[in-house]
Amino acid sequence: MKKWLSMLLALTMILGLFAACGGASEPASSAPTEASVSTSEETSAEEPSAEEPAAEPEPAKEAEEAETSAEEEIVEEPAEIEHLVEFPIDHDFVITVSESTTPSLTGSALIGDDGSELGWAIWLQDRTGADIQVDLYSFLDATDKQNLMIASGDYTDILVGSLNYSGGVDGAVEEDILTDIAEYAEYMPDYMNTLFQNIDTVAAAYSTENHLTAFYGMNDPAARAEYGPVLRQDWLEELGLESPETYDELHDVLTAFKDAHDATFWITAYGGVPGDFSGGYGFPEYSGGAGFPTEVKDGQFRFAPTCDGFQDYLKMMHQWYTEGLIYPDFLSQGGSDYPGNDLFTGDKIGVWFTYVSYIEAEQTLLEQGTIAPMVWPSLEKGVPCEYGKAPNNSGVDGMGAFSVTTASDDIPLLCAIFNEFYTEDGYDFCNWGTEGETYIVNDDGTRSFTDVIVNDPYNLGANVMMTYYFFKDGPFLYNNERYLASYSDVQKEAANMWTTSRSAAQLSTQTVDQMYESYTLQSDISTVYQEYVVKFIVGDKDLDADWQEFMDMLASCGLDRFMELGQIGVDQYADRLAGVQEIYDDFWGN
Repeated sequence: MKKWLSMLLALTMILGLFAACGGASEPASSAPTEASVSTSEETSAEEPSAEEPAAEPEPAKEAEEAETSAEEEIVEEPAEIEHLVEFPIDHDFVITVSESTTPSLTGSALIGDDGSELGWAIWLQDRTGADIQVDLYSFLDATDKQNLMIASGDYTDILVGSLNYSGGVDGAVEEDILTDIAEYAEYMPDYMNTLFQNIDTVAAAYSTENHLTAFYGMNDPAARAEYGPVLRQDWLEELGLESPETYDELHDVLTAFKDAHDATFWITAYGGVPGDFSGGYGFPEYSGGAGFPTEVKDGQFRFAPTCDGFQDYLKMMHQWYTEGLIYPDFLSQGGSDYPGNDLFTGDKIGVWFTYVSYIEAEQTLLEQGTIAPMVWPSLEKGVPCEYGKAPNNSGVDGMGAFSVTTASDDIPLLCAIFNEFYTEDGYDFCNWGTEGETYIVNDDGTRSFTDVIVNDPYNLGANVMMTYYFFKDGPFLYNNERYLASYSDVQKEAANMWTTSRSAAQLSTQTVDQMYESYTLQSDISTVYQEYVVKFIVGDKDLDADWQEFMDMLASCGLDRFMELGQIGVDQYADRLAGVQEIYDDFWGN
């Protein structure tokens, strides 16, 4: 079990220590550090059709802003760009790539498993002259594929996505599985300049032992949220009500919806614990992809039951449940983070949580009526909720990272080739694809995706079509405008309305042993947490009479040690930033 857990812990640099997701998860991201993790669910990247909304990837939480992080200073004068390799090359050079992706793509008539047909591979091959050979497979098979590859020692030159290795990134470098490409910085100047525009990006990309082993995607500071609450706007107008901003106002709206339409409030139930809207009480939620309700605030590691407001939140939930305002079958939904189709066609819900990309499909499912976003509720009107599904707008996105193994016989040339994704032409292609095919330039200079992306004949959805023609997630600097280009006015409104200042994600650095101990404790704590929280909500336990029993049970599971380990991880990350600062300063000659 410990080896399996260590492999899990090697997935990413950003510790969500059991923390948030936000927009939704694809295969877990690549791991820059040996023992930091962002937990997430592995779901498809495809968008829903009107027939059946599918799980949306949450935006990789993995590099969200933490209060312990260093200042995010943008360097105004980039280092001088000098390219040591001229393209196209004049000799044969093969690059083998192992890439996992959504099964919606691999199982479609569009491509099957011939990854060499992917748009990025064709673009890079035409630009550089290299022969790009891609082994493409469903992310559901990623762990088995990589385990066999590592066990045999027969690696492809590039591994896309997660590295499931027990020793983490640093162990993989020491054991000659991955290459520290920082040694070849002169061959990839565009990548290094892009990476070093922000010290937090450097901290996220470099491992605990300061190894750089992958070409990462870098998030756009302008990114917006992808997940949040919506309601039936037509019912709101019919009843003469305003869109709710506080919990009290939401209670009144839900009561009116129940009385007029016998409709309820649909909430998620990850691990049997409802949530997604606890942020107004001042602590992170346990659902919507969040692995555990922990966070870092003012440099302190926190756990929801120890936060002020937690009991009040549970009392409110209990009241709403007994009044019949909450969808009664929420506990039978499993881990779904979007409602079933029958709830739309039957007008059974009036308020629910969804993804930006699902709104249009859900609107189609309604026989009549309109959907509109609402803000995350807060306790006091005029004081916005600071917790929600904050977007990934800082650091790196390991979702589609290209990790470099030791297999290639010419690492400098390989680095020079993948550096092309970070050039001006690469930036345009990776974000938009090919002009006239996947996008057009409008008269006002803005860009719009063509029907090839937003109305594809395969009914796979924009996310999948981006993956086929260029990138959805990948090794390049993200431009948030490309997402807005495919949004309707309602979707744009939702993305802006749902964006909050904080989420449950936090930056932390722990050793594998520390993380293993934390996970073991968390497993027992989570069992008690889920059991008691559900019982408090449905009334099987009394919050006043049984609260101390709840806390005593948590203590018996090692809550004090769990909190101590959490704080150690936060403090160790702060210490590690000092080493990152040296790397950052050296790069800029400071």
